[in-house]
Amino acid sequence: MSNNRTGKYAVLLVLFGILLAYPSDTLAQKRTLRQKIARLDSTLSARYYKIPYDTNYVIRPVGRWTLKVRYNQTGNTFHTKGALRGITSKTDLSTTRKNTISVGASYRGLSASFSLNPAKMKGVYKDYELNLNYFSSRISLDFSYQRSGTLSGDIHLADRVQRLEQGDLSMKIVNIAGYYAFNFRKFSFPAAFNQNSGQTLNSFDK
Repeated sequence: MSNNRTGKYAVLLVLFGILLAYPSDTLAQKRTLRQKIARLDSTLSARYYKIPYDTNYVIRPVGRWTLKVRYNQTGNTFHTKGALRGITSKTDLSTTRKNTISVGASYRGLSASFSLNPAKMKGVYKDYELNLNYFSSRISLDFSYQRSGTLSGDIHLADRVQRLEQGDLSMKIVNIAGYYAFNFRKFSFPAAFNQNSGQTLNSFDK
């Protein structure tokens, strides 16, 4: 009988010891996690606020987080006029408009965003568009590719009018643009395009 009681007491002591040890371990893990987060935030902050700009002209946002909500509409419209051997021509063509709603968040320069195209989700928007860009203090690059099969409109040739319906003609467009800022210490491309810095004064101001 005494052996059974001793065994029960031993089990209770072990359980009690586990209960006492668990909160302290949990607190230590939480403290360690907070320290790691603080070190990461300190490293990101030092990197984020170390900028090559003249801070009288360009500054970083004060807060840790930057939230952005955007509405963007893209598409192509062509209006042409011409004459060849006395025959006049005019073209009025356009593609389907792409409407995009996006939400973005940035923490100390690390950004992520989510875009939504309602027409694409419904299967109404059939075109394809790809945009890539890179912005630094001196050099900025912009690349876009569009593939459209929704070009439609009227083609006027002399007194005749021909209707172009969607699907009759496909179009592919590639755009590549590059920029270099000679006065990069006083002017910021990122301030204009992705708002991870702010232009406080005109770069042409003395």
